[in-house]
Amino acid sequence: MQESTSFARVAITAAFICTGVFSAAIAHVSAADCSQNSAPVARAGDDIVMTREDTARFDASASYDANGDPLSYRWDFDASNGIGSDVSGARTSWAGYQPGTYTVTLSVSDGCATSVDTLTVTVAEEFLFDLAATAREASPGDAIGYLITSTNRTNRQLQNAIMTLDYDERYLVATELNGGYLDGGRLIFRQDKIVQGQTETRAFWFRVSEQMPYGETTLMASATLVAQELSNQGSRSVQTVVGARPTLVVSVKSDRTAVGRGDIVSYSLAYQNHGNSIADAARIYFDFDETNMDVVQATGGPVHEGGRLRWELGAFYPGQSSSQTVTLRVRMSATAAELRNLVRITAANAKNFDQIITTSIAGAGGSTTGLRISALASDEDEYFSSVLSSRRNELITLTITVTNGTMQPGDHVLVSIDYPELFFTVYDRGGAADSGTDASWEIARLEAGESRTFQITLRTRMDAPLHRTTGVSASASARNAAVATAEVVATVTEGEVRVKGFTYELPRTGGTLFPLIGALSALAGVATYLKNGRKLLSQ
Repeated sequence: MQESTSFARVAITAAFICTGVFSAAIAHVSAADCSQNSAPVARAGDDIVMTREDTARFDASASYDANGDPLSYRWDFDASNGIGSDVSGARTSWAGYQPGTYTVTLSVSDGCATSVDTLTVTVAEEFLFDLAATAREASPGDAIGYLITSTNRTNRQLQNAIMTLDYDERYLVATELNGGYLDGGRLIFRQDKIVQGQTETRAFWFRVSEQMPYGETTLMASATLVAQELSNQGSRSVQTVVGARPTLVVSVKSDRTAVGRGDIVSYSLAYQNHGNSIADAARIYFDFDETNMDVVQATGGPVHEGGRLRWELGAFYPGQSSSQTVTLRVRMSATAAELRNLVRITAANAKNFDQIITTSIAGAGGSTTGLRISALASDEDEYFSSVLSSRRNELITLTITVTNGTMQPGDHVLVSIDYPELFFTVYDRGGAADSGTDASWEIARLEAGESRTFQITLRTRMDAPLHRTTGVSASASARNAAVATAEVVATVTEGEVRVKGFTYELPRTGGTLFPLIGALSALAGVATYLKNGRKLLSQ
C-alpha cells in the first residue's frame, strides 16, 4: 500500500547589513513553492517467505521521483511490528526472525512529499517434511517403499498429526501399512503428537502389479502432513518409472533333419517369457508345408487352420515356460527338396519372435549329392541366433552344422568360416585350423544323412565399429558336392543384447544313434560354456 504527504520547502537566510558602528541583522525567511512537485513513488518489493535461519533482504531501488529529486529512504522495523528499530538506506537486510508474519513499512521522501509502501515477511514454522521412494526405476512385481520423514524444530509439541500418501492404486498394491489404513488410493496415518526436536521416518510398502502396460509407466505418489497449530506444509511428490517388457522366445527342434516320402517327423516346440511382465493374449503358431506334409498329432489341443496350428496361451507370466510336440507325415506325393516350417510366438503387448526350421527330403527334386550348412551364434545370454546384436568385448560362440542331405556319402568335406578381423578375434578355435581370418575343419567322409557340428568362440573387439552390420560366413564343400554357405549377421552395439530371430537344427546320424548324438551334443555345449566361463573369470 502506498501513501504520500506534501509539505513546504523552507529556506532561512541570515543577512548582516553594516551601517557605521553597528550592523543590523535582518533575518529573511523564504518559502520555496512545492505546489508543482509530484510525490515520489515508493516500491518496497515483493513479500518475503523465509525460515528462521534465513536473512531477509530489502531493496527499495525500484522507487522513483517524477521530478528527478533526490530521495531518502526509511524502513520501519519498530517494536510494534515485532521486528526491531528503524533503518535508513535504499537497501538493507535483517535476520533472526521468530516464526510468524510481520509488516515492514518503507517511507520514501523527495523533500516535499513522502510516499509509503509495505511488504509482508512470513517466517515459516521450523518443521521439516519430506517424501522419498526406495526405487526410481522398477519392474512389474517389484517392491517399492515410500518413506515419509518429519522433523519438529518448532518450539512446541505438535498435536493430532495426520499423514496422507496418495498413490496409483491401478498398479500398486499395499503390502505393509505400518499402522496406517487405506481409503481408496490413499493411505492415511494418524499420530497423536510429534515431539519437539524429534525426527521420524515411516515406511509404507507396495508391490508393483505384474500386469503393466507395455513400455514405461510413471507411477506418481504424493504426501501431505497436517497437525494442530502447524501451518500448511504443502505436499511432497515422487515418481517411479516402471518398465514392462515381456520378452517371448521360442525354439523348435526336429528328431530328423532328412526324411523320405512317407516318413514321420516330430517337432518339439519350447517357449518361455524371459521378460519382466505378463504377456497378454499370448499365442503360438506353427506354420507347416501343407502341400507336402500332413498332421498326425499335436499336443495341447491346438486349432488347426489349413497349414497352421495355433495354441492360445492367454496370460503368459514372467519366467513361465512350456512346450508342445507336433508330429507330421511327409506325403508320398511330396515334390519339395526341403520342408520349411515356421514357429512364432506373439502377444498383445510384446514383440513377435520367429524361428524357421528346415527338413530335407532325401531324393526329392532330382538331387543326387548335396551339402547343407547352418551357422548359428549364441551370445552370453545363451540364445541361438543367425541375426544378433553384440556388445564390445562380448564372447560369441558360433555353432556350425553341416549335413549330407541325400543318400550318397560326401568325400573330403571341408568346413570353414571367415570372420572380419575389424570386428572379431578368435577366443577358442574349437579344434579348427586357424589361418588369418579363416578357421577350418576337415571331414574325410560324411555319410548320407549324417551331420557334424563344430564350434568356435569369437570375442568382439573393444574397438569394433559401433552400429555397423557385419557378417561371419560359413561354407562346406566336398570333392563330389557343390559348395553350401551360411552366414551370421551381427551388429555391434553399446546396449543390451537382443536376439532378433534364430533357427536351430539337431544333427542326425541315423534313427538309432540320434539319442546318443543328441546327448553328446548337449554335453559338448555345456563343456564349452563352462570352459568359456572359466576363461572369463581368469581374465
